[in-house]
Amino acid sequence: SGTGPTGPVQFFGSFTATGGSVAAATTTYGAGQYGDAGGGGAVIIGDEVAGSYSGTPGAPSAVDIGTGTYTMNGGTSNDTGGGGGGVFLINNYDSSGTILYGANINCAAGAGTRGGVIGGALSLYTDEGDIVAQGTLNGNGAPGDMTNNSSRGGTYMATVGDSDVTDRGSIVSAIIANLNGGSNNGASGSGANGGTVTLSALNPSGSVTLLAASAITSNSGAGTGIGTGGMGGITTLRTQ
Repeated sequence: SGTGPTGPVQFFGSFTATGGSVAAATTTYGAGQYGDAGGGGAVIIGDEVAGSYSGTPGAPSAVDIGTGTYTMNGGTSNDTGGGGGGVFLINNYDSSGTILYGANINCAAGAGTRGGVIGGALSLYTDEGDIVAQGTLNGNGAPGDMTNNSSRGGTYMATVGDSDVTDRGSIVSAIIANLNGGSNNGASGSGANGGTVTLSALNPSGSVTLLAASAITSNSGAGTGIGTGGMGGITTLRTQ
């Protein structure tokens, strides 16, 4: 059946896709060696890449994600922890659908003697609708104990429009986000940077509103010895 957006997507349950942990040492590469843990899973609703479903169904007419819990943390290891938890991605390219989001996401990087690569991410996009987001986001980085191997905090991104004159829609956010960088627990090493928040209304009439219930924490991780502390996170609010 042709072109244009599909019907709405509604989900009110819970989802678990954590990365695998490494609990025991291997002797394959020498005594006491551990493998790397796995990263968390992902939830993708709509078009994964802009234009990837051009002219075909794929972008829901509306998305309503209720108060379920999504657990997508990275796994743990005595070597490198799992890359941040999952990515929760809603992309309504070429759609006027509104996104209502109220879930609780746990997508922290996995702990290891070297931290996981990065905390997880929440990304919301719609071309011509509104985004109303609440709930919680735990995308903290993990600590490390080898130089410069703590992991950076995760990402929260919400975007309405792509600067076309026909685009419309605004962002209202009350999300409680923890996107702290991991500290270093070794004798000497550096902490990691805090995560990033970017809320963008890229259309002629759009606005960005952070409600009083919103709380964003993206502190840097602490260093030890001659190491340095990380940089605090960056929060950007943009309108066209």
